[in-house]
Amino acid sequence: MDNISPELLQQIMELGGLSEEQALLKLQLAQADQLRNTEIPKGGMAGRVYVADPLGALAAGVDRYKGQKQYTQGLRDYKGTIGKQNAGRSAYYNLLRGTQLDPAGEQGNGVTTYGIP
Repeated sequence: MDNISPELLQQIMELGGLSEEQALLKLQLAQADQLRNTEIPKGGMAGRVYVADPLGALAAGVDRYKGQKQYTQGLRDYKGTIGKQNAGRSAYYNLLRGTQLDPAGEQGNGVTTYGIP
């Protein structure tokens, strides 16, 4: 096991920090979800006249838009961490099995066997 590739070591080492990154992304997703579910203010009656709140509605619309963008990006980032986690686990499993996948993650020309049955 002396000739383990740096890419494989990096994948395995990244497994340790991913749970913290995922926790932060979950928090960001929750905050973005609150923004995208911002309630649009309703107008009210001023005497016999209905008065709308156009600036409040505009602000709520902007919050919803920002929240949706942040949520979409956060979800994409979260899925990326899951992909990294799966790649690291797969690399570790293959290392324990005695084979090493090439850096592209595919068995084939770059497979190294360590003689572990």
